[in-house]
Amino acid sequence: MSSILLQLTFFILKISVAFVPQDKYTRAIETIVPVEHKNDGFDLKGWEYRTIDASLPGSVHRYYNFPGPRPDAPVFLFIHGLNLDGRNFVNLSSLASQYRLIAYDFPDRSPYYTGKLDDFSLLINDFLAREKITSVSVAGVSFGGIAAIHWAAHTTQTEIDKIILISSGVVGTNPEQQKRSRSTARLLENLKDYQVYWLIEKLTNRFIKNFPDHTQKMMLPLFRIKHPDFYREVMVSLAGYDASDDARRITCPVLALLGTRDELFPLKDTSSITTCIPHAKLELIPNGSHIMSFLDGDVIAQKIAEFQLPKSY
Repeated sequence: MSSILLQLTFFILKISVAFVPQDKYTRAIETIVPVEHKNDGFDLKGWEYRTIDASLPGSVHRYYNFPGPRPDAPVFLFIHGLNLDGRNFVNLSSLASQYRLIAYDFPDRSPYYTGKLDDFSLLINDFLAREKITSVSVAGVSFGGIAAIHWAAHTTQTEIDKIILISSGVVGTNPEQQKRSRSTARLLENLKDYQVYWLIEKLTNRFIKNFPDHTQKMMLPLFRIKHPDFYREVMVSLAGYDASDDARRITCPVLALLGTRDELFPLKDTSSITTCIPHAKLELIPNGSHIMSFLDGDVIAQKIAEFQLPKSY
């Protein structure tokens, strides 16, 4: 998108949000399904939703767990994207033949949030320390892949066996991307909560409508619009972020799985992966969408399993 089109897009958004019905969307925020109930009626397919106290008083880590083939099985950690949560990974359970699977849930609101990408690394580090996990393989979808790269580049407490980037990559490597991320952050910082909720709802509905009706029915239970604080935290933390330096620090094996029909991370943006991580293996998934980790879980699980077996196997 050119800078002129980018400016025009944000101008239209700013005009549109001025007419958002405040009462309606304030009520929508007040009636967001509490995290304690978000799994009601959702088939977790054998995964168990767990909590463990975080180091900060009053804070809790939430995650989905699928046991491995034995108590000391290697751990595979999954990190979700912007408008999803750990349920995005429920169709990857075949990997439990090799690993203990953990899908971490970033909180909607947290005292850990200060508007920095390091905040997500602090959450991951604290969670792994509380669980006494010192070695993992990690997979991140969309924003989760960005968070995984940043965390992996800086953590000193965890050995990382491999990284899987799904519908994700190395972002902010050119001025246009950096300008876009700064503009998005400024927009969300200046909007009221009810306006942010309206914006995310509109973008989510537009995304879902791109899929056939039968696919939409599969997807709808997966999407849960979160508190506006979460979207601000993500976008502000990414403002002007250039992931290339972090990516160049990655030495473990890396597999990038990218869908040929990804609506949000087009293939033209993939060159930064192999440029910044020359040893990365890039594999295209025919007809794969941005949430192929859920819609095509069997395919994605097979690609991950084939990439590199745990050291103990």
